[in-house]
Amino acid sequence: MTDAVLMQLLAGAARTLAAADTPETSIERLLNSIDGELGETATVARVDGTVGITWHDGTHSASRDAFAEGLTALTELAVRSQSRVQADILDAGGFASALDRVAAGARWRGARMAIAVFEVEGMLLGPGIDESLLVSTVGQAARRVVRADDIVGHLGASQFALLFPRAGTFEARSAFRRVRDAVLQLDGGEELACGAVGFGELEPGQTGAELLKDARTRMAAARTLQGYTSPGGSAPTRPLAG
Repeated sequence: MTDAVLMQLLAGAARTLAAADTPETSIERLLNSIDGELGETATVARVDGTVGITWHDGTHSASRDAFAEGLTALTELAVRSQSRVQADILDAGGFASALDRVAAGARWRGARMAIAVFEVEGMLLGPGIDESLLVSTVGQAARRVVRADDIVGHLGASQFALLFPRAGTFEARSAFRRVRDAVLQLDGGEELACGAVGFGELEPGQTGAELLKDARTRMAAARTLQGYTSPGGSAPTRPLAG
């Protein structure tokens, strides 16, 4: 097993973890794949988060030790990046980056992906008002009721987004109902409620940015419809009195 082959295995491992929606859950499959690539040369095992490699010829070298250390570092990075994404409520830029990453992985694997963009009514926003507490409160409420690998983002003002890897619109609607109920149950001195929502499911050839734009367009349409159908609103087919 030459040094060049070991480096190629490390590079392939890095690409695989970078493209994975849930890197942590991909680690075991990746290590099994590398174990197969090494064949009779070595055995790969992960114990307590550390990757151990047993070289069957009993030979140890600086390049082999570096390969084992590099593989361990990659797995640790995958675990940390995944837990950080799940715990945090992403801002608009972070959500856009996550959306592009997950969309690229979904297109590559032919998998499904859906998003929901929604507004939260009752958030007091404006100059001199620190919105971070409200954003965290709503975001954590959503975080508690979605799947571990779903992603919650704050797009600005009172607008939030949910990203659902390996899910379609049906699952997204079901998850949003749980989020809506969780926000209604918040008791922080504010009367908060989820308002208009727009859903989107990744289509062949579509980018993450295009998917987000479509979902926002549907949310705007839902907001307009709510204005017509709410008490005191006018029906779309009835012109306003002049």
